[in-house]
Amino acid sequence: IYMKVSGPLFYDSAEDIADRKNRFREMSLKGAFPMEFPGPSNVFESGAYLQWRGEEPFAGDQIKTIVSDSRFSKQFLANCAFYREDLKPWQRGL
Repeated sequence: IYMKVSGPLFYDSAEDIADRKNRFREMSLKGAFPMEFPGPSNVFESGAYLQWRGEEPFAGDQIKTIVSDSRFSKQFLANCAFYREDLKPWQRGL
C-alpha cells in the first residue's frame, strides 16, 4: 500500500521524453532557455522562455541576461545616485 500511495501519479511515455528533448534542443539552438521553478523534489515548467542570445549568434557582446537586460535592472541602475543627472557631483559620491 505504501508504494502505491507515495508513487508518482503518472509516468512519461517514451514519446513524451523524446518530444521534450527535441523541444529543448530546438530552443537551445535558437538561444532560448526554459524558465523553471524549483520544487521540493522536482522542477516545474513555467511555460516562459528566456532569450539569452542576440540576433548575431557569434557575437559575444549581444548575450542577454536577466540581470543586465531586464526592465527592472535597467530602472534600478538608472535610479542609483551615481547615474542621476539632476544631482550635483558631491551628491552622487564623486
